[in-house]
This record gives sequence, C-alpha cells and structure tokens, in this order.
Amino acid sequence: MLLFSGTAHAATLPSGFSERALVGGLTMPTAAAWTPDGRVLIAEKAGVVKLAEPGQSTARQILDLRATVHSYWDRGLLGIAVDGQFADHPYVYLLFTYELEPAAPDGDGRMVSQLRRYRLTAAGELVEPQAILGTYTASVCPAPSNVVDCMPSEGDSHSIGSVRSAPDGSLYVGSGDGASYSIVDPLALRTYDEQSLAGKLIRIDRTGRGVAGHAFCPAETDLTKVCTKLYAKGLRNPFRFELLPGGAGLAVGDVGWGEREEVDIVRSAGGNYGWPCYEGSGRTSGYADLAACGLEYAKEGTALAARPPAWSYTRAGEDGAVIGGPVFTGTGYPAGYAGDVFVADYAQQWVKRLTLDGADRVTAVTNFATDWSGVQLLQTPAGELGYVSFGTGEPGTGSVRAISYGAGNRAPTARAAATPSSGGAPLTVRFSADGSSDPDGGRAQLPLDVR
Repeated sequence: MLLFSGTAHAATLPSGFSERALVGGLTMPTAAAWTPDGRVLIAEKAGVVKLAEPGQSTARQILDLRATVHSYWDRGLLGIAVDGQFADHPYVYLLFTYELEPAAPDGDGRMVSQLRRYRLTAAGELVEPQAILGTYTASVCPAPSNVVDCMPSEGDSHSIGSVRSAPDGSLYVGSGDGASYSIVDPLALRTYDEQSLAGKLIRIDRTGRGVAGHAFCPAETDLTKVCTKLYAKGLRNPFRFELLPGGAGLAVGDVGWGEREEVDIVRSAGGNYGWPCYEGSGRTSGYADLAACGLEYAKEGTALAARPPAWSYTRAGEDGAVIGGPVFTGTGYPAGYAGDVFVADYAQQWVKRLTLDGADRVTAVTNFATDWSGVQLLQTPAGELGYVSFGTGEPGTGSVRAISYGAGNRAPTARAAATPSSGGAPLTVRFSADGSSDPDGGRAQLPLDVR
C-alpha cells in the first residue's frame, strides 16, 4: 500500500448518515487517539504530533520527530495511542520507522522501527521519551535472536502500523514482515520465527516487557526475551487493528500481496495466520514452492495448522489495503449496527461492516461507504465511527472526521473555489461552490463575483 491519496471528497454514505471534520488543517495525518478529558492527539506521517483541545477544530504542534522518523513511501510516524489507564499513567505511545541515516534524505534504504513512550503533561507537552520496543538502532536488524529487540523494516512498505493500549494498560503493536513487496523474498519467512519481531502482533507492558500468558515460550520467565512479547505470528502487514470490547482480542486487517486481503479476529495468544505460505485461505503463488512452506502445508488438518481468516476478499488488480476497524458499541446508529465490525480498504476506497456469529465466522458483509478516503478507522468518544483522512496529501488538507446519523437537516459538505486565486488590484474574483453537496438536497448559493 502507498500512503497517499490524490483526491479529497466526501464519502457516499447510507441514507441518514453524514460526515463532518472534527479537526482540520492537518498534513498527511496517519493516526489519532483521544485522552479521557477529550483532547485529541494526531500523528502526521513526517514525524509531527499535534494536539487539539476539547471541542477545538484546529490542532497545534507539540512534538517534532522529523529528524528521527524515516517517512519514505509507506514508512513514517504511523501509530499513536493513549494509555488505557491514563489517569494513573498519563502516557502516549508513538510508533514509527526509525531513521538510521539522518544525514541522508529519506529514500529506500533499509531501516528499523521503534515504539516510544512519552508522558503527556496537563499543559499538553510530550516529555520524558523512552524507547520501549525496537530499542536496537545500531544498524539494520541482525539475524533473529531472543535477546535482540529489533523491529525490521528492510522493504519500503509493511513495516509498522498500529499501537493500541488495552484497558489493563498492556500494549498491542503491529509489525509487518519488512520484506520486499515485489519479489518472493526469503526475509518474509521471519514471520514464523519466534525470535523475530517481523510479521507479528506484539503484546507488551508499558515498559516494553512481555506479559503473563505469552504463548510462544510459556516456560520462559525472563520477560525481556523476544518470544515473550509475541501475541500472533504469520502476518504480512497488520497495518490497522482495533481492540475488541472487554479485552476480548483484536480485529486485524492484514494487507495482502497479489491476490487476497484478509481480516483476522485474534481472540487469544499463540496463533499462526499463515503468511507468507498462505494469502487469505489459499497457498501463496511463488512462496508455495519454498521448502519452508512445504513444512507449513504438512501441518494442515492438525492443531498446528495456520489459522484461516475470518473474512478475505479479492484485490482489485494490484489494489488492496485492508484496514481493521472497531466493533461498533455506540448508541446513535440504527440498532442493526450494534456489535458489527467496521473494516475498510484504503486503495479500493470503501467501508463495510461485518456481522459475526459466536464462532467469529462472518455471516453478513454490508456496504457502508464508497468514495471513501481514509487511513484509520476508530470509534470517537461520542460513539460515532471516525476516521483519519490524508486529504489530498497537500499541506493542511488532512483531517480527523466523524460520521453521524440522524433524521432532519444534515450537515452539507462545502467545497469553494476562486478564479483567479491571486492577482493585482483591482481584481474580479469568481467564487464557485460546484464541488459542494447537501445530503438533504439543498442548493449552494454560489457562484458570485466579487470586485
């Protein structure tokens, strides 16, 4: 997936729904998170963190990590989370691709990734930085080792993505395989290696140590060891995931390669989700001929076999970038939405909702939005579906948005243009609202001439 969108427009939503910007004026925002008192923290791809006060639609910069963040292609500052026990632990977590060559312009060099913890002050400052995962930054990752805390990012894509803090304060982190997206790359096989952080969902405490109940080396008591930090393996690019209600696991979007995208419902530690030998539920063309995949296929029909996805779908040509979103727990949408999992595709520009049965099988897939442009789905403190939009990729065009439901007069989408946009006085300027729309059929009052 390439984190860039060249268009900015309102999504097409079901009847009764409309969207609005909560915070605007952002530059390539990638992720957002709220504090319990209503402040919203926003990560921008280049390495800037911004904060908007409760009820404010603009945000101010509170941290600049552009010298530390490598933002080429799909890399950058991609994840942000607020501690699940913020009242007692006022921490904010930032997940980013780490710049190993600060003197060189961002390019396709091999990198690593890192998770940092900061304390958020009452004045809105991020202080006391501490690297808690991916602490090895001396070079690209060495060979996997249980004592080397390194998050690899050799490829330009699928390195890191989401960080989430559970109600108990534990952290879930997504780490891609870091391998090439264009060739059969043996580095992708690190997803099965239980001494590597590549291609994993990771679970740690707020100091970066493994947690009780780790499944891949249950007898290991040294919680600094890599194997104690692993929650699930066999993932290509778990770019976006959200916590299931009640600490019941994760809804994960794992971005595919050539044929399939998949959504995994990860309820417990220890699962193998198949990549690179499997893509979706099928064997992966190209990788299937590797001897390592033969060993995986031999496990089919046993308890050690790779777990199939809850849902998968075909990529549109080479386009597909699934985004795992929240289970809807709000009260402001129609009753049929309760308990459904929202998912999206960044490249195919849609949002859908999945209905699950008690065994996490998808029983219905319902279209929700088309012409949608976002890089993260989340539920807002008001209980609405929210998302983070790049805008056009140009400075100031990104936003954090919310989707509301309600009968009556809904908010219009305003798009104004001026022709010419500049010139010497005296100057006649024609304003147009041709790009505007009103879900209730109202009419824009422009164009008009101003002299």
